Amino acid sequence: MLRGAELVLVMTRDQKARVEEQYPWVCGRIFRLGQWDGLEIDDPFQRGLEAFQRSLALIENCVPAWAVRLRAPVNSSETRHV
Repeated sequence: MLRGAELVLVMTRDQKARVEEQYPWVCGRIFRLGQWDGLEIDDPFQRGLEAFQRSLALIENCVPAWAVRLRAPVNSSETRHV
């Protein structure tokens, strides 16, 4: 799946580092979902409803920043950077 991906979003710095270490050719295409807000989004697995709700709220808050950047028009004389 990573080979065909133009953008890979992960939740934490640790996840990003592990993916980049295991798949070095994906470097430059992998970012944290909460990157623009400086956020880490913890995995709520087996941590109860409150943890899931907290993670969901962070995800919902971070997605719009990515949506804006991904929709931004590309100037033909410039390279688009996310």
